[in-house]
Amino acid sequence: MKEEIERLCQKHTDLSRKEINYIKQISLSLPFLADTEEADVFINCPCPSGDSVVVAQAKPRNASSAYRKYILGMFARRLNEPAVDRTLRLGCATRRMKALNQENVPVIQVATPIRYEGKTIGVLTYERFADGWEDGQPFHELFGGVGRNTECDAEKCAARTDWEWVVNCIEEGIILIDCKGFVIFRNAIARQLYKRLGYMEDILGQEYRNICLDKMDMEREAFTEELQMGRYSLRIRKIPDPMEGVSFAVFVSDVTHIKNQERELVLKSVAVQEMHHRVKNNLQTIVSLIRLQVRRIENLQAHELLEETADRIQTIATTHQLLAKKGIDWVSLQEVLGVIADNAIRANKPEQKEVSISVAGKDCMVNSNLATTIALVVNELIHNSLEHAFVGKTKGSIRIRTGKEMDLYGTVSVEDDGRGFDVSRPGHLGLNIVEVLVKEKLRGSLTIASNKNGTHTSFGFQI
Repeated sequence: MKEEIERLCQKHTDLSRKEINYIKQISLSLPFLADTEEADVFINCPCPSGDSVVVAQAKPRNASSAYRKYILGMFARRLNEPAVDRTLRLGCATRRMKALNQENVPVIQVATPIRYEGKTIGVLTYERFADGWEDGQPFHELFGGVGRNTECDAEKCAARTDWEWVVNCIEEGIILIDCKGFVIFRNAIARQLYKRLGYMEDILGQEYRNICLDKMDMEREAFTEELQMGRYSLRIRKIPDPMEGVSFAVFVSDVTHIKNQERELVLKSVAVQEMHHRVKNNLQTIVSLIRLQVRRIENLQAHELLEETADRIQTIATTHQLLAKKGIDWVSLQEVLGVIADNAIRANKPEQKEVSISVAGKDCMVNSNLATTIALVVNELIHNSLEHAFVGKTKGSIRIRTGKEMDLYGTVSVEDDGRGFDVSRPGHLGLNIVEVLVKEKLRGSLTIASNKNGTHTSFGFQI
């Protein structure tokens, strides 16, 4: 049998030598499994065409076989043997699915995936006769006496046309199961969903234990859970005794698109985090280069200008550092301003002066562009206060306050209790930078009021 398996796999499949050897090992147990289960047992391996080929077979010695001869090398067509096809496509087991074998005999199939290093390389299939199935008889009449000779609750349920249109419009699969464990109703969404999961025939009239997706006990109470079937993510809810004649109802939702979006968000978060981390590193490299240059400059004015430039770049880097930690493109405005305030105190605190900076008000989330611009503006305002407002004083305070109006408009104010300045005089470079950033980048307005008791500066921006 081993030589035949290798020949068939090399001829009809793309399996590697290691995968073929693994199939050979599995095949050694087929005779034992056939006798134990009293069923025909096969190994099917996938072909590039989408069908599968039978590479190993064993017939039961103590029970009737559904095959007159051996079918090694024959192809299992997707429509004829849906259990094999479903298991190959989804990589999960399929229980008691009806099929037509290669000799056109109706059988019941149980298929289990054969995996090697995480890849489905074949299917181990058990087959038995589908006793009692007559030519032309619908598949859903095969089991449990649910058919032409038995009164079925499905007929009663199908007569409820006054509400059936409603459940067919719901974007959730609905299945009703009677006290005998048979499916007596399924809406259009459930029919389509099960078809995508590989159940080619209608589930109406089948035993629920043959088509249940969560392997649950039939006596299990109400529950909600999520499970993965191949590439599909499903959410399942069970409700016991929902109405007369119904043992329990099962609601199935395909949430694959939601899970895919969640995965995409995670990947995007990682990408955004890495982007901000790299920007932060590059900016800090620039700051280091500027400060190295500062040490070589003897001109005091040039020295101060370069230090201010390095400080502004460091402010941008600090914002990107916060965004890198969050892994998203939005960040708390108060968190950004708190870090800016701490850095400003450490870098610019005048000697022998006690100056405190506080951040309060209504917080809001801002994107990276807004966060960077606002951080630059506030950094300039804090720097100006620390440098000019407290001359002749031993202590002082700077209060930063944030606000938000209807989630559309944000405000920031910076107020100190310093000596004030003449607002009408031509502005310092720092104030010129503030005015340009507020008007050009934030599309807002800047207000400055100052007297001998201090300076109050405020600006707004669109969130």
